[in-house]
Formats: sequence, structure tokens, C-alpha cells
Amino acid sequence: MQLHGPRLLVLLALVVVLAWPLDPLLLSGDTAALSAFAWLRFHALGVLLVGAWLAPKTPWFQRHPDAVLAAFALTAAGGAAYWLGSIEGFNGRWFIYLAVLPLLAVPFASSGFFRWPTLAALFAVLWGGFALGAPTGTTRPHELAVGVSFLAFTTALAGALGQVVFSSSRDAFVSRIRLARQEEVLRDLNENLEGRVAEKALALRRLARHLERLREDERKWMAREIHDELGQELTALRYAVALARLSMGAEAAGSLNDVQELLDRTRTTMRRILAALRPRVLDELGLVAGLEWLAKDLSSRATLEIQLEVEPPDLQLEGDGATVVFRIVQEALSNVLKHAEAGRAWVRLSVEAGTLVLIVADDGRGLPPEGDGRAADVQPGHGLGVLGIRERADAIGGSASLRARREGGTELRVVVPYPIFPAEGEVIP
Repeated sequence: MQLHGPRLLVLLALVVVLAWPLDPLLLSGDTAALSAFAWLRFHALGVLLVGAWLAPKTPWFQRHPDAVLAAFALTAAGGAAYWLGSIEGFNGRWFIYLAVLPLLAVPFASSGFFRWPTLAALFAVLWGGFALGAPTGTTRPHELAVGVSFLAFTTALAGALGQVVFSSSRDAFVSRIRLARQEEVLRDLNENLEGRVAEKALALRRLARHLERLREDERKWMAREIHDELGQELTALRYAVALARLSMGAEAAGSLNDVQELLDRTRTTMRRILAALRPRVLDELGLVAGLEWLAKDLSSRATLEIQLEVEPPDLQLEGDGATVVFRIVQEALSNVLKHAEAGRAWVRLSVEAGTLVLIVADDGRGLPPEGDGRAADVQPGHGLGVLGIRERADAIGGSASLRARREGGTELRVVVPYPIFPAEGEVIP
């Protein structure tokens, strides 16, 4: 009200000025009425403009703006009643028009404590101004009683309607306040929930990363122990068999040859197990060389042609990132061998717009019917192997999706940040 009150007074003054040219048309050359209306407009303009200028400067306006604005409005209404009363008194039509003025206060919602005293003051100002302005001897008692009764009725009606407007606006205001508070509470709860979910997701990523690191460390240890201990034992056995064959006769040589072949097969099996646990080429030559060895090894052990494409060819990826990508390709190709019944597979590793994109595709039988040939986020229902791929990608801030190829077969797409791979002990959120 401190801001809009003076603007409302200026708006009313503007209405008074704009309606001024209509007076000659409405009053049809009535000189007395035209003169009274001119004085009425001068009085209203003065009060309204002075009120708009003086009200904000009044100390009371800061504490009781409604009361200050009402005082200026009552002053303007009293002047209007005086000049309208000077035309015909209570016998004319102008008193009837003026008696409707209290109804204009209905839209201004206010409490009953302020509204009823203000309407009572308006009733007194209108009746008193009209009585003072009315020509002497033009008012008969019964006409005065009728006019006062009508003015009292419109004033009481304005108060009742104002109460309805006030109650409705108050209920709407309270509802808006409650709704705003509820929205704020829900927003806070949602923010807290999102924060907790993010914290839990980050904790799970860290746990998955830690478990993956422990698993890789355990594989390294097992590979080293098998290579150092069992490898030495097998080598010693081969030398022992060779010496025994030289020292024994020809009859025992055949049996020792069989033992030699068994030891050779055992050594080959051990090397394959060591490669499955932790290929040395991955640690010594890097990811690209590791993928080339993996493709060659799987192709030699199965009827599957594997084509590897790396862009750029000198792609460098070390540490945990290289291990994760290698394990994802290893798991994906293992799934192709076990389930796809494919003859060919393609592995493409490329850098695109700050991300490392890995695509493993095959020409096998494709997804089950429920896949419906559409791209889908990797879910547990697609198998534990694919679920493991998703968890590995998620642990380094990436994502995995699986879809059926139009040409037949399945395509796995993994996107991870590049070159922003987590350092030791970190997880990309």
C-alpha cells in the first residue's frame, strides 16, 4: 500500500481530468450544474494530487497507509457531496448517484476493524457535505429521511460485500502462503533427498572402485605367485624328467616322454590361466597392445574373427582406466563367445568430443525378443556379465547401453570420460 496508494490517487485524478470534457454532453447546458461540476473537479484534483504528493511524506503513512489514504479520499468525497448538493439538494438525482459511492469501496479488501469505521465516516461526510451544500428550503423531511435511509443501506451493503471480499481474499492469501510453505518444504526435502542419493551413489562408486582395485591386486598377486612358484616347480620337473630319460634305459623313455608332454600341457594351461588373471602385455605395453593380444588369443581358441580398430592408433591409457576398459572388452567378447553364436566381432575404440567411446558388436543372434530391437539401458535382466560391464563403466563415471543391430547381432556401447580417468583413490561423480 505504501507503493501503490499514491499511484491510485494519481490514477483517480487522471480519471477526473479525462471525464471533464463529458460534462457539457451529460448536463445539456445546465449552467448551475456545469459550474458545480467544475468546482467539484477542481476540489477533487486538488485533494487527490496533494494526497499523492503529501501522503508518502507523512510519518503516519509509513505505519498506517490505509488510514492516511482514506482521510484524503474522505476529503475528496465530502467536497463532491457539497458541490453536488448545491445543484438540487436532496430532491435531485445527484444524491441518488452519490449514495452509491460507498459501493466503490467494496473491491478494497480490509478488515472489519478498519472497514466499518471508514464506511461510517464516509456516510457522515456524504450526508453532511450534501446537507451543507443543499439550497435553503429545498429539503422536505420525508425526502431527507428517504435519502438518509438509502445512503445508510448502500453503506451497510458496501460493508457486507466488503466482508465477503475480505474473507475471500484472506482465504486465498492464506492458501497461497500455505502452498508456498509446502512447496518450500517439498523443495527442501527434494534437495535433501537428491543430496543423499548423490552421496549414496558416490559412496557406491567408491566402493565398486575399491573392490575392483582389490580384485585386480589379488589377480596380480595370484598371477605372480603362480608364475614364480608353480612355474619354477614345473621347470624343475621338466629338467628332472629330462635327466631321468638320459639316465634310464630305452624301456622307460616312452613313459617319460608321456610325462614330458603332460608337463608341457600343464605349462601351457598355466600360461593361459596367468593371461586370464592378469595379462603381462597390459602392464608392459599398454591398453592397445593388450586388446590386440586379447583379440588374437580369443580368435585362436574359437571360430570367431575379431576385428580391432583404435582411433587414434597411438591412444594412450594407463592405470585403472586401462584395466577397466580391458576388462569390459574381455567380458563383452566372452559374452559373444558364450551366447551370440557369432562368426565375426568388431571392437572399436575412439576418442570423440572429450569422451572415450568403446563399441563391441557382433553378427550373432542378437538380443532376446523382449529387447524389441531398441536401445536400452543395461539392466540386470540382460545378464550378470553385462551388469558387470555397467558397474565397471559407472565406477569411472561412464555409461553403458546395449541394442540390437539392424544388420543382425548386438552392439554394446560404452562411453567414459577422456582423458579424465580417476586417479588413485578418486571417483568421478
